[in-house]
Amino acid sequence: MIDITKNTEDKDKFILGVALKDDENKYVIKYASGRSENCDFTVSSLNQVLGLMEEQYLEYRDDYIKEILKENKRATMKQLIEALLAILGVYLSASMPLPNILKILIICVLVVSSICYQKEQSEKVDYNRYAAGVILSADEFLKMKDNFKVRIVDPNTGLEEDWYLLTLSDIQAIVDPKLVGKIAKTITPDMKEEEEHNTTEILEKRMKLR
Repeated sequence: MIDITKNTEDKDKFILGVALKDDENKYVIKYASGRSENCDFTVSSLNQVLGLMEEQYLEYRDDYIKEILKENKRATMKQLIEALLAILGVYLSASMPLPNILKILIICVLVVSSICYQKEQSEKVDYNRYAAGVILSADEFLKMKDNFKVRIVDPNTGLEEDWYLLTLSDIQAIVDPKLVGKIAKTITPDMKEEEEHNTTEILEKRMKLR
């Protein structure tokens, strides 16, 4: 998940993702502040964290969408104003009674500054478009979450638990919401059965690390 918080104090509790550790029976929770936390692995506890991620996403989603829309409008307006000022600056510099070499230097500085500023604002707009795509993909995932659910046996407890082939932890890799639906449609009952077997087997092997 991408960081959709705006306040610094919220970043230390907002979960970006979870990942199983390779060398021990633990998983890592990664927060928007950069902090990470190691937790003992069970399927149940992992699902609780993923559930908390979904709650946090829904809590911050609407405000984040409003903010990036405002940012895009501001960035577009700034680009327009800066472009007009840059053109005016070049015109005035060319009209001033200065040595040609000085005029060329001033115009070069104005052009380079304008290019850098336009690029900076364009990058903000591009990132916000990417973020909006992630948000739409996350919305689509939550609508069809059950399509990605399989049942596995938790080696720690011997109990059957839900396991998700796609979660908000890795939704940022899918910026086209239509792709979420396409992926869901490709998951057949036979594929689910195979994933249930494979995942259970992999987790059983992981438990032997302890």
